[in-house]
Amino acid sequence: MNNEIHDRGTQNELGGCNSVSKQNKEITDRFRERAQQTAREFAENNARSKIGFSQKQNIEKQVAFDLAQEHNLWINDIYSLGKFFESGHENTIVLDEASGVIYKSNNLQNTFGNISTLFDTIDAHNTLFPETQYEIIGFTGFKNENRCPYIEVVLKQPFVDNVEHANYQEISDYMKSLGFQKINNHTFENDEYIVSDLHPRNVLKNSDGTMFIIDNRIEIKNKL
Repeated sequence: MNNEIHDRGTQNELGGCNSVSKQNKEITDRFRERAQQTAREFAENNARSKIGFSQKQNIEKQVAFDLAQEHNLWINDIYSLGKFFESGHENTIVLDEASGVIYKSNNLQNTFGNISTLFDTIDAHNTLFPETQYEIIGFTGFKNENRCPYIEVVLKQPFVDNVEHANYQEISDYMKSLGFQKINNHTFENDEYIVSDLHPRNVLKNSDGTMFIIDNRIEIKNKL
């Protein structure tokens, strides 16, 4: 395959769809507004000025469940969206070959159960890597009697075909071209973000040298 890495202009043409940004913003704005309101009410009713970590998690899960029911965002079965593709530490992935997309059911493990943190990292990913942008399409899981529901966030992402895994040097060269400094083989940073988990399994390259980062972990420095 061609070892040349294409410039960013080529990749921007592959992503950055305004309709995806609008969809994501509508869902996340509704979620954040409701979660903040619920947290304030919880603090007032429990005579607390600040809620704890577990309370925040439970509030977010209940808010996500309620919004999904109200706005037709609940997905009963992730496998209704496509055929099983693979499963990892964070995501169960199904492929819809006809539409050329994959769906990821994110279990929130990498964001310590916080849905709001996942939404922040999705925004960051879409800003940095629009060619593999995520669209939030809803939630799945199940309702627990007398407990908060179990929730996963369902994401849609373009399926990249006819590619091979990039090697560490190619990944490093690519991230440096985006203005990042190398921390180690799979971790890079700039003034705003730390992007990690950039192993070859998560970075693909086509015959034209175009790079596709399909998975990563992102920390936002002003939120650390």
